[in-house]
Amino acid sequence: MIRRIGGISLAGGAKGIHTGAPAKINLTLRVLGKRPDGFHEIKSLAMGVGLFDTLRIAPSMNREIRVTCNLPDLKQADNLVFRAAALFQRSSQIEVGAVIDVCKQIPLGAGLGGGSSDAAASLRLCDALWQTDRCPGALCEIGASIGSDVPLFFHLPVASVSGRGECVAPVSMSWSGWAVLILPPLAISTPDAYRAWDEGTRALGIEASDSDIACAKSAVEISAMIVNDLQSAAFRLCPQLRELFETLMRRSGVSVHMTGSGAALFQLFDDCMEAQSIAQSVERELRLNACVVHAPEGMSPLLAEEQ
Repeated sequence: MIRRIGGISLAGGAKGIHTGAPAKINLTLRVLGKRPDGFHEIKSLAMGVGLFDTLRIAPSMNREIRVTCNLPDLKQADNLVFRAAALFQRSSQIEVGAVIDVCKQIPLGAGLGGGSSDAAASLRLCDALWQTDRCPGALCEIGASIGSDVPLFFHLPVASVSGRGECVAPVSMSWSGWAVLILPPLAISTPDAYRAWDEGTRALGIEASDSDIACAKSAVEISAMIVNDLQSAAFRLCPQLRELFETLMRRSGVSVHMTGSGAALFQLFDDCMEAQSIAQSVERELRLNACVVHAPEGMSPLLAEEQ
């Protein structure tokens, strides 16, 4: 059977439907304080980048939701992909199941939003597989009940985020270019980072509006306005990350930034060749994983696979 979703033809083949789930970087992340509900009030400008997990969904022979993953450490009961699909199935009163395979490329505990992006992709795939025609707003609402960052991934390539993360609006960006993602073998728990922020000294940082950054024409302009209130907290939790940050600043002479609660770092470039040179230097001299990705990027289209 062939149907169309958002102008894309989907064939209900045995191999199912697949999509890419992009990573994100935070161009700004301001923590405004702790809310009565225990969450933190934030204000952020986030940008999708071209590092993707890949998800595939296919119908199952029973009502069970089953998730497989190339990382065995991701337990199904704790996996946001499973939680998203199970909640979608329950809220839509679907009587059939699905098998979802997740191929992870986005590191865990890096502040790149991989788990939340995967959950958003899971909701989109369930909607396509089960032909429920949920509007993006409805998918966002389901996503927000799973995790604060999930709604962001329905509004990329660039979006303004506020509240605890559930208030999201797309932003039009003038700049496009390249980001070098530096992926150290470190992981920082987001709750731990916020607890460290609660206990630490508040950094004032730079105040730049979303429109200032959106209108910027170069990587240097944008880099001068990037701020992350969780950075000092992450550095207290992980002194190795601070050392790496300072080393990269000295060696490259290009501004280095942390995304989310860490531990991934990034640098922005207008020129792809310059970005590749920096990434190769990081891998060769510091023995760290680094990749060059296009920015900004949004969610990959839903694509069908033939039988």
